[in-house]
Amino acid sequence: MYTVYALVDPRDNKVHYVGMTEDVYKRFINHITGRSGSNYEKNAWVHGMRNASVMVRMDVLEQTEDIGQAHIREMYWVNHFIQLQHPITNKMRKMPKVAYTPKASIAAIEATLMVA
Repeated sequence: MYTVYALVDPRDNKVHYVGMTEDVYKRFINHITGRSGSNYEKNAWVHGMRNASVMVRMDVLEQTEDIGQAHIREMYWVNHFIQLQHPITNKMRKMPKVAYTPKASIAAIEATLMVA
């Protein structure tokens, strides 16, 4: 099961990062300990939250069995929160490459992108 999630600042309920994982506990620990890669803007935000003694909130946005669908939905949510003018720190701004699987047909992908 793949989970698409948001990292949220509970002080203003703004989403700062959208991600996808198979293990939400491990991924959350990686985020709050700074072991989550080279996204310096996101890591600085998490570090600032920690210095302010504020706990980052991880909200589950949706779950799916298909990794291709999870990547598509992750990008959907990134764009959704950008349109709402949340301070998104995600590096990706383009549609990810999605390998074809029976569950991720072109029609399904296009239909997913049209969902509001």
